[in-house]
Amino acid sequence: MTDTNPASADFMAQVKQTQTLWALQDTASEGWVILDSVNFENTDVMPLWSSIELAQAHCIDEWQDYTPKAITLADWLEFWVEDLAEDN
Repeated sequence: MTDTNPASADFMAQVKQTQTLWALQDTASEGWVILDSVNFENTDVMPLWSSIELAQAHCIDEWQDYTPKAITLADWLEFWVEDLAEDN
């Protein structure tokens, strides 16, 4: 399978190299940024970034109380994906 989207190809290449994903976590509650999907009705999505710098750039406005949090690719695949699948 070839990815023709340069942004997602770059994301995957960076994650493959660093073995790290970045998400935004609330500093007080430790909750994560979760959004309504623009593509699928009644579906939540969790934005992920390939670097701390890209994630940090989004810590503004309604996300100003959030901070970038590293998630190893191994943890993402072992724990997060399973939990997300159980949540549909």
